Amino acid sequence: DVRDRIALAERLAELGNAPRKLVSRLALSEPAVAAPVLERSRRLSEQDLLTICSTMSSGHRLAVANRSSLSCEVTDFIISKGEMEALRTIASNPGAAISEAGFEKLVDRAKKDEVLLQALEHRADLTPESSAALLRRATELLRQSLGADLEGVDRRSPDEIVSQIVRALSHDIPDELVERFQAARARVRSQVLDSDLTAGTLLEWIAEGATHDVLTGLAQLARVSPGAALGAYQAPSSDALATLARIAGLSTDEAAVLLAFRVETEGFRARAVDNLSFFNALSMRTARSLIQFVETRRKLARTA
Repeated sequence: DVRDRIALAERLAELGNAPRKLVSRLALSEPAVAAPVLERSRRLSEQDLLTICSTMSSGHRLAVANRSSLSCEVTDFIISKGEMEALRTIASNPGAAISEAGFEKLVDRAKKDEVLLQALEHRADLTPESSAALLRRATELLRQSLGADLEGVDRRSPDEIVSQIVRALSHDIPDELVERFQAARARVRSQVLDSDLTAGTLLEWIAEGATHDVLTGLAQLARVSPGAALGAYQAPSSDALATLARIAGLSTDEAAVLLAFRVETEGFRARAVDNLSFFNALSMRTARSLIQFVETRRKLARTA
Protein backbone atom coordinates (compact mmCIF):
# COMPACT_ATOMS: atom_id res chain seq x y z
CA ASP A 1 0.00 0.00 0.00
CA VAL A 2 1.39 3.41 -1.02
CA ARG A 3 0.27 5.10 2.18
CA ASP A 4 2.09 2.53 4.29
CA ARG A 5 5.27 2.98 2.25
CA ILE A 6 5.03 6.76 2.59
CA ALA A 7 4.64 6.38 6.35
CA LEU A 8 7.68 4.08 6.42
CA ALA A 9 9.70 6.58 4.39
CA GLU A 10 8.71 9.37 6.76
CA ARG A 11 9.95 7.34 9.77
CA LEU A 12 13.21 6.24 8.15
CA ALA A 13 14.00 9.71 6.82
CA GLU A 14 14.67 10.92 10.36
CA LEU A 15 16.84 7.97 11.45
CA GLY A 16 20.57 8.37 11.18
CA ASN A 17 21.03 4.60 11.40
CA ALA A 18 18.20 3.55 9.08
CA PRO A 19 18.93 0.48 6.92
CA ARG A 20 20.76 1.88 3.93
CA LYS A 21 19.45 -0.65 1.41
CA LEU A 22 15.86 -0.01 2.46
CA VAL A 23 16.35 3.75 2.23
CA SER A 24 17.84 3.33 -1.23
CA ARG A 25 14.87 1.23 -2.38
CA LEU A 26 12.44 3.81 -1.09
CA ALA A 27 14.40 6.58 -2.84
CA LEU A 28 13.89 4.75 -6.14
CA SER A 29 10.13 4.40 -5.63
CA GLU A 30 7.48 6.73 -7.04
CA PRO A 31 8.00 10.40 -6.03
CA ALA A 32 5.39 10.45 -3.26
CA VAL A 33 7.15 7.55 -1.50
CA ALA A 34 10.68 8.67 -2.31
CA ALA A 35 10.29 12.33 -1.31
CA PRO A 36 10.75 11.97 2.49
CA VAL A 37 14.08 10.13 2.23
CA LEU A 38 15.29 12.20 -0.71
CA GLU A 39 14.61 15.40 1.21
CA ARG A 40 15.89 14.39 4.63
CA SER A 41 17.71 11.06 4.92
CA ARG A 42 21.41 11.23 5.81
CA ARG A 43 21.86 7.65 4.60
CA LEU A 44 22.00 8.77 0.98
CA SER A 45 25.46 9.72 -0.28
CA GLU A 46 26.23 12.41 -2.80
CA GLN A 47 26.78 9.73 -5.41
CA ASP A 48 23.38 8.23 -4.55
CA LEU A 49 21.78 11.63 -5.11
CA LEU A 50 23.56 12.15 -8.42
CA THR A 51 22.51 8.70 -9.63
CA ILE A 52 18.90 9.28 -8.62
CA CYS A 53 18.85 12.72 -10.26
CA SER A 54 20.21 11.30 -13.50
CA THR A 55 17.99 8.21 -13.70
CA MET A 56 14.71 9.14 -12.04
CA SER A 57 11.95 11.69 -12.63
CA SER A 58 11.60 15.45 -12.22
CA GLY A 59 9.66 14.75 -9.01
CA HIS A 60 12.71 13.00 -7.59
CA ARG A 61 14.98 15.90 -8.56
CA LEU A 62 12.57 18.37 -6.95
CA ALA A 63 12.69 16.41 -3.70
CA VAL A 64 16.49 16.36 -3.76
CA ALA A 65 16.48 20.13 -4.37
CA ASN A 66 14.71 20.51 -1.01
CA ARG A 67 17.51 18.91 1.02
CA SER A 68 18.94 21.10 3.77
CA SER A 69 22.44 20.74 2.33
CA LEU A 70 23.48 20.21 -1.28
CA SER A 71 26.85 20.31 -3.01
CA CYS A 72 27.58 22.26 -6.18
CA GLU A 73 27.91 18.95 -8.05
CA VAL A 74 24.34 18.00 -7.26
CA THR A 75 22.85 21.44 -7.86
CA ASP A 76 24.80 21.80 -11.11
CA PHE A 77 23.22 18.61 -12.39
CA ILE A 78 19.69 19.58 -11.34
CA ILE A 79 20.14 23.05 -12.85
CA SER A 80 21.32 21.48 -16.10
CA LYS A 81 17.95 19.71 -16.45
CA GLY A 82 16.22 23.11 -16.60
CA GLU A 83 13.04 22.16 -14.70
CA MET A 84 11.66 25.46 -13.43
CA GLU A 85 10.15 24.24 -10.15
CA ALA A 86 13.45 22.64 -9.18
CA LEU A 87 15.36 25.76 -10.24
CA ARG A 88 13.15 27.93 -8.02
CA THR A 89 13.61 25.50 -5.14
CA ILE A 90 17.40 25.50 -5.40
CA ALA A 91 17.50 29.29 -5.65
CA SER A 92 15.29 29.55 -2.54
CA ASN A 93 17.30 26.95 -0.59
CA PRO A 94 20.04 28.63 1.49
CA GLY A 95 21.64 25.24 2.11
CA ALA A 96 22.11 24.57 -1.60
CA ALA A 97 25.59 25.50 -2.79
CA ILE A 98 25.61 26.93 -6.32
CA SER A 99 28.64 27.16 -8.56
CA GLU A 100 29.47 30.19 -10.67
CA ALA A 101 28.34 28.29 -13.76
CA GLY A 102 25.14 27.34 -11.96
CA PHE A 103 24.44 30.97 -11.09
CA GLU A 104 24.96 31.98 -14.72
CA LYS A 105 22.35 29.47 -15.86
CA LEU A 106 19.89 30.47 -13.14
CA VAL A 107 20.25 34.17 -13.94
CA ASP A 108 19.67 33.40 -17.62
CA ARG A 109 16.48 31.47 -16.83
CA ALA A 110 15.36 34.24 -14.47
CA LYS A 111 15.05 36.53 -17.48
CA LYS A 112 11.67 34.90 -18.11
CA ASP A 113 10.60 34.03 -14.57
CA GLU A 114 9.97 36.63 -11.86
CA VAL A 115 9.64 34.02 -9.09
CA LEU A 116 13.13 32.70 -9.84
CA LEU A 117 14.43 36.26 -10.09
CA GLN A 118 13.11 37.14 -6.65
CA ALA A 119 14.50 33.94 -5.14
CA LEU A 120 17.95 34.72 -6.50
CA GLU A 121 17.79 38.28 -5.17
CA HIS A 122 17.67 36.90 -1.63
CA ARG A 123 20.78 34.71 -1.99
CA ALA A 124 23.67 35.77 0.23
CA ASP A 125 26.24 34.04 -2.00
CA LEU A 126 25.60 35.84 -5.29
CA THR A 127 28.72 36.70 -7.27
CA PRO A 128 29.20 40.33 -8.34
CA GLU A 129 28.64 39.29 -11.96
CA SER A 130 25.38 37.54 -11.12
CA SER A 131 24.28 40.51 -9.00
CA ALA A 132 24.82 42.89 -11.90
CA ALA A 133 22.93 40.61 -14.30
CA LEU A 134 20.03 40.25 -11.86
CA LEU A 135 19.80 44.00 -11.38
CA ARG A 136 19.68 44.53 -15.15
CA ARG A 137 16.87 41.99 -15.42
CA ALA A 138 14.94 43.48 -12.49
CA THR A 139 15.26 46.92 -14.10
CA GLU A 140 13.94 45.59 -17.39
CA LEU A 141 10.93 43.90 -15.77
CA LEU A 142 10.08 47.02 -13.78
CA ARG A 143 10.40 49.21 -16.87
CA GLN A 144 7.95 46.97 -18.74
CA SER A 145 5.45 46.86 -15.88
CA LEU A 146 5.54 50.61 -15.28
CA GLY A 147 5.31 51.36 -18.99
CA ALA A 148 2.20 49.21 -19.29
CA ASP A 149 0.54 50.93 -16.30
CA LEU A 150 1.28 54.47 -17.48
CA GLU A 151 0.68 54.09 -21.20
CA GLY A 152 -1.35 57.10 -22.38
CA VAL A 153 -1.22 58.60 -18.87
CA ASP A 154 2.34 59.81 -18.38
CA ARG A 155 4.69 60.95 -21.13
CA ARG A 156 7.84 60.53 -19.07
CA SER A 157 10.04 57.53 -19.73
CA PRO A 158 9.78 54.61 -17.27
CA ASP A 159 13.52 54.98 -16.63
CA GLU A 160 13.06 58.56 -15.46
CA ILE A 161 10.22 57.62 -13.14
CA VAL A 162 12.04 54.61 -11.70
CA SER A 163 15.15 56.70 -11.10
CA GLN A 164 13.18 59.36 -9.20
CA ILE A 165 11.35 56.82 -7.05
CA VAL A 166 14.50 54.86 -6.25
CA ARG A 167 16.29 58.03 -5.13
CA ALA A 168 13.37 59.02 -2.91
CA LEU A 169 12.86 55.61 -1.30
CA SER A 170 16.58 55.10 -0.67
CA HIS A 171 16.50 58.00 1.76
CA ASP A 172 17.66 57.70 5.39
CA ILE A 173 16.47 59.85 8.26
CA PRO A 174 19.03 62.63 8.87
CA ASP A 175 20.57 62.83 12.32
CA GLU A 176 18.73 66.04 13.20
CA LEU A 177 15.34 64.31 12.71
CA VAL A 178 16.06 60.98 14.39
CA GLU A 179 14.66 62.05 17.75
CA ARG A 180 11.49 63.45 16.15
CA PHE A 181 10.81 60.18 14.37
CA GLN A 182 11.55 58.16 17.48
CA ALA A 183 9.01 60.27 19.35
CA ALA A 184 6.52 59.86 16.49
CA ARG A 185 6.97 56.11 16.57
CA ALA A 186 6.28 56.07 20.30
CA ARG A 187 3.14 58.19 19.82
CA VAL A 188 1.89 55.98 17.00
CA ARG A 189 2.40 52.85 19.09
CA SER A 190 0.67 54.40 22.07
CA GLN A 191 -2.37 55.37 20.02
CA VAL A 192 -2.93 52.33 17.81
CA LEU A 193 -1.79 48.74 17.47
CA ASP A 194 -0.11 47.83 14.18
CA SER A 195 -3.18 45.77 13.26
CA ASP A 196 -5.51 48.72 13.95
CA LEU A 197 -3.63 51.30 11.92
CA THR A 198 -5.70 52.39 8.92
CA ALA A 199 -5.75 55.05 6.24
CA GLY A 200 -8.42 56.78 8.33
CA THR A 201 -5.92 57.15 11.15
CA LEU A 202 -3.48 58.82 8.75
CA LEU A 203 -6.19 61.28 7.71
CA GLU A 204 -6.79 62.20 11.35
CA TRP A 205 -3.09 62.92 11.82
CA ILE A 206 -3.04 64.92 8.60
CA ALA A 207 -5.91 67.04 9.93
CA GLU A 208 -3.85 67.65 13.07
CA GLY A 209 -0.79 68.57 11.01
CA ALA A 210 1.25 65.80 12.67
CA THR A 211 3.67 65.27 9.79
CA HIS A 212 6.07 62.87 11.52
CA ASP A 213 3.20 60.75 12.83
CA VAL A 214 1.73 60.62 9.32
CA LEU A 215 5.00 59.47 7.79
CA THR A 216 5.64 56.94 10.54
CA GLY A 217 2.16 55.48 10.08
CA LEU A 218 2.49 55.47 6.30
CA ALA A 219 5.80 53.61 6.60
CA GLN A 220 4.10 50.97 8.74
CA LEU A 221 1.21 50.53 6.33
CA ALA A 222 3.50 50.34 3.29
CA ARG A 223 6.08 48.19 5.13
CA VAL A 224 9.00 50.48 4.37
CA SER A 225 11.38 52.40 6.61
CA PRO A 226 10.43 55.82 7.99
CA GLY A 227 13.40 57.12 6.02
CA ALA A 228 11.80 55.92 2.79
CA ALA A 229 8.52 57.62 3.72
CA LEU A 230 10.38 60.84 4.50
CA GLY A 231 12.28 60.66 1.23
CA ALA A 232 9.03 60.15 -0.68
CA TYR A 233 7.46 63.08 1.14
CA GLN A 234 10.32 65.46 0.44
CA ALA A 235 11.11 64.39 -3.13
CA PRO A 236 10.59 66.88 -5.97
CA SER A 237 8.16 64.45 -7.59
CA SER A 238 5.15 62.94 -5.83
CA ASP A 239 5.60 59.57 -7.59
CA ALA A 240 7.27 57.87 -4.65
CA LEU A 241 4.62 59.09 -2.19
CA ALA A 242 1.86 57.93 -4.54
CA THR A 243 3.60 54.53 -4.71
CA LEU A 244 3.55 54.23 -0.92
CA ALA A 245 -0.09 55.34 -0.86
CA ARG A 246 -0.95 52.57 -3.31
CA ILE A 247 0.83 49.90 -1.26
CA ALA A 248 -0.73 51.22 1.95
CA GLY A 249 -4.17 50.61 0.44
CA LEU A 250 -5.35 54.21 0.31
CA SER A 251 -8.34 55.03 -1.85
CA THR A 252 -8.17 57.75 -4.50
CA ASP A 253 -9.81 60.27 -2.14
CA GLU A 254 -7.48 59.34 0.72
CA ALA A 255 -4.43 59.54 -1.55
CA ALA A 256 -5.60 62.97 -2.71
CA VAL A 257 -5.62 64.20 0.89
CA LEU A 258 -2.12 62.83 1.51
CA LEU A 259 -0.72 64.35 -1.67
CA ALA A 260 -2.40 67.70 -1.00
CA PHE A 261 -0.94 67.67 2.52
CA ARG A 262 2.50 67.22 0.98
CA VAL A 263 1.96 70.16 -1.37
CA GLU A 264 0.70 72.33 1.48
CA THR A 265 3.44 71.53 3.99
CA GLU A 266 6.39 71.21 1.63
CA GLY A 267 5.48 74.07 -0.69
CA PHE A 268 5.42 72.04 -3.91
CA ARG A 269 3.42 73.36 -6.84
CA ALA A 270 2.32 70.07 -8.36
CA ARG A 271 -1.35 69.97 -9.28
CA ALA A 272 -3.49 67.41 -7.48
CA VAL A 273 -4.83 66.06 -10.76
CA ASP A 274 -1.29 65.27 -11.95
CA ASN A 275 -0.43 63.56 -8.68
CA LEU A 276 -3.58 61.46 -8.76
CA SER A 277 -3.21 60.44 -12.39
CA PHE A 278 -0.04 58.57 -11.48
CA PHE A 279 -1.64 57.05 -8.37
CA ASN A 280 -4.73 55.88 -10.26
CA ALA A 281 -2.72 54.35 -13.09
CA LEU A 282 -0.22 52.56 -10.85
CA SER A 283 -1.15 48.93 -10.18
CA MET A 284 -0.52 47.32 -6.80
CA ARG A 285 1.75 44.80 -8.50
CA THR A 286 3.97 47.49 -10.01
CA ALA A 287 4.01 49.48 -6.76
CA ARG A 288 5.23 46.42 -4.87
CA SER A 289 7.79 45.74 -7.58
CA LEU A 290 9.12 49.28 -7.14
CA ILE A 291 9.62 48.72 -3.41
CA GLN A 292 11.20 45.33 -4.03
CA PHE A 293 13.49 46.89 -6.63
CA VAL A 294 14.78 49.44 -4.11
CA GLU A 295 15.49 46.63 -1.64
CA THR A 296 17.16 44.58 -4.37
CA ARG A 297 19.45 47.45 -5.31
CA ARG A 298 20.52 47.90 -1.70
CA LYS A 299 21.05 44.18 -1.17
CA LEU A 300 22.99 43.65 -4.38
CA ALA A 301 25.09 46.75 -3.70
CA ARG A 302 26.16 45.17 -0.41
CA THR A 303 26.95 41.92 -2.23
CA ALA A 304 29.08 43.73 -4.79
